[in-house]
Amino acid sequence: MSTSSCCSTCSTRTCPTTHRRRSATDSPGRAPPAKKRPDILQIRNAQSRGEPLDVEFLRNAYDEEIAFVDRELGRFFTELDERGLLAKTLVILTADHGEEFLDHGGFEHGHAVFDELVRVPLVIWGPGVSPGRSDAVVSLRDVPATVLGALAIAPPPGFPGRSLLAAEPETIVAEHTLYGGERKAALAWPWKLHWANGGAELALFDLARDPGERTNILSDHETDAQPLLDALRASAERDTAAAKRADTAIDEQTRARLHELGYIE
Repeated sequence: MSTSSCCSTCSTRTCPTTHRRRSATDSPGRAPPAKKRPDILQIRNAQSRGEPLDVEFLRNAYDEEIAFVDRELGRFFTELDERGLLAKTLVILTADHGEEFLDHGGFEHGHAVFDELVRVPLVIWGPGVSPGRSDAVVSLRDVPATVLGALAIAPPPGFPGRSLLAAEPETIVAEHTLYGGERKAALAWPWKLHWANGGAELALFDLARDPGERTNILSDHETDAQPLLDALRASAERDTAAAKRADTAIDEQTRARLHELGYIE
């Protein structure tokens, strides 16, 4: 992780070394919810009015935010190293989602399961982790089990996910429920099957030939899509069963936190 003032992702674009244009707040504490930030609101309002968005400007702002995080992580790891802690620290670096900049007509995240939104970095470094790179398809739900595996702690019965340090790749299901209707996708390289409206809308993409997910080839590859469709149906059944078991009561602390983040009124 670089400790310089700018990272490689924005080296050819406008990126102030002080990262003044980053989306994070300049004041201590948490950033305000997106729904209360004038910069995000202006962009959303412009998009709702049908006004064209300056994609290059938005990408530059995103790159500047990445550069800021890159620098701060570098400072953090340097501090751990100087204290003699880095060599015995398990580091897992990842993200909860990506961002779309009109790649498929949308902006931000939470509305689709295209790769620009669900394909995120995952770096695992620390004691007992063999160096190398992997192109295996994995899921964020496997991260907790991976932490337990790295620490030689047996997971409790029914614990979700699998340790990525030992398990073989499997079909991965991505999903979103933020807004725009329920959408899922199942991925077993190179095939990726999109699912919407309870399975009424399906689209299959070959990521090796079509990484931008532009051409739906489901009609020509129904046999290849069947295992992915089975995985999506099983996921939907698990969701339905979990919803029936769930306690929907929300305590006041959780409700206040969700309101602060802008998820509920």
